[in-house]
Amino acid sequence: MLERVNSTLQDNSVFHGLLPELIIPAVRSKEPLMRERGLVCLGLCCLIDKKVALSSFPLFVQQVQVAAEDLKKRVLETVFDLLMVYESEFFKQENKTEELLVQLLDQDSPDVQAIACEGVAKLMLSGMVRDEKLLRNLVILYLIPETEDNQPLRQCLSYFFPVYCYSSPLNQQRMRQVFLHTYDLLQRHRSDLEPGQEMIPASQIALLFVDWTDPEKAVEVKDQAIDTAVHVDLAIDVMKTLLKQKLNKEDKKTLCQLLPKLYIPEDLEQDKAKLLKVLASTLHKRRPPNDTVARNAVARFDKSLDKKLATQLEGFTQANYLDLKQLQDMFDDADDIINGGDDDDAESINVDDDDRAEKTPPAHGQARKNARAKQTKASKSKKGHEGDVDKDIDDLLDSGAESASVAASQPDEEEDEVESVLGAEDDDTETE
Repeated sequence: MLERVNSTLQDNSVFHGLLPELIIPAVRSKEPLMRERGLVCLGLCCLIDKKVALSSFPLFVQQVQVAAEDLKKRVLETVFDLLMVYESEFFKQENKTEELLVQLLDQDSPDVQAIACEGVAKLMLSGMVRDEKLLRNLVILYLIPETEDNQPLRQCLSYFFPVYCYSSPLNQQRMRQVFLHTYDLLQRHRSDLEPGQEMIPASQIALLFVDWTDPEKAVEVKDQAIDTAVHVDLAIDVMKTLLKQKLNKEDKKTLCQLLPKLYIPEDLEQDKAKLLKVLASTLHKRRPPNDTVARNAVARFDKSLDKKLATQLEGFTQANYLDLKQLQDMFDDADDIINGGDDDDAESINVDDDDRAEKTPPAHGQARKNARAKQTKASKSKKGHEGDVDKDIDDLLDSGAESASVAASQPDEEEDEVESVLGAEDDDTETE
């Protein structure tokens, strides 16, 4: 019946006693099946009444953390439904909502994690979420070996990434921006693999990003022109990294081989064409890779620029461009690296200290020792906290029932529930 209702609870007097007399008692029930049905019905009520949704959202978030797997799957679907329906309300506190989504991706169950990935993918595809960290975590979950047997997750993301990137030039630029950091995280995860685990080669990871950011595959969208220079920006990022940072032999080879595969438009603006040429020529002549394959790839890329950008580079000399402030520091760093000796034994791409603290998002598999330790600790304290959990549920349900009753009998009052909702969820996390 609730699935067929389009109007709000206030407009249906027959529903005024539904929450306190049927749904709330069902949610409070100790019987798992009864509680599941109660939460599903409560979720349907939330979809047709915003006040009930805002007051009940903490309950659904709490159940995602403590419920059994079968119930957790139903509740997680409800959470994403509410985020989709009440976008303007929940995304007022965008940072807190995105932090919540990052936490939802951290699931021990493969089925639950697949649902979380699908929900986050829908939010990103619709443009409601634009957080780079979430995009980076989705890529990592797609490529790490721990999710190899999670076919629903892999199938969802294998469809999501091409559609997400080709449907918007802004999305392609966003994918370009996360490439180097994501690549670094994946390479560090590769070094921590357990015996028997295998990961796709670094070169294949780089080719995936080249394909996702290919402007020739982008679809024309109204009011959004195709960004033909996205691969140019990617090439600039890669060459600056090669010039400024010490990389190990494998990473340097992978990044150098990526350059000739990038699309460089012949009508590229002159300033960007000159910058591209200076970087390529400097990498080729001042800091050539020791590996023959990588060195030849850089040489081919440098030579191809002379042909494609002949008009923009006519009469151009590097001396005219080396005075630019944006390049002076980079070339000084390159000189320091050259004077410092060979870098083939360097560990990885350098990132900021805050980013260094970021770890590969947990996934289901043998490598998740920290997740298992956390789960063991939670299971030891679960029995001791069952009474507290039930009390919290009762309090949340009481507030939800009261809000529903007021909504049905009195006019709406101005209120901002989202900050307290997400703030309460953060407090619960810190308490654990």
